[in-house]
Amino acid sequence: MNKLFEDLGFEHYIYWRKHDLKTFDKINRLLKSIERDGILRGDGKPERLKYGAGYSRRIDDANHSARRQKYRTSSRKKPSS
Repeated sequence: MNKLFEDLGFEHYIYWRKHDLKTFDKINRLLKSIERDGILRGDGKPERLKYGAGYSRRIDDANHSARRQKYRTSSRKKPSS
């Protein structure tokens, strides 16, 4: 599964890696859960974004309202060479 970040979302991902490893680990657990269980099941609470733009997941209560980032996943396989 490919993980695609919007530019700002990836900047925030790198920020958490440098400044708060607990939150960074939580984000990685959520991404692994999505990969393993699908977008609608697993850890966190998937919330549909407006206009069918995907889903967001709650990282924690403190960062929920301030940082709702879209992390898109794709199950498309890479073309074989």
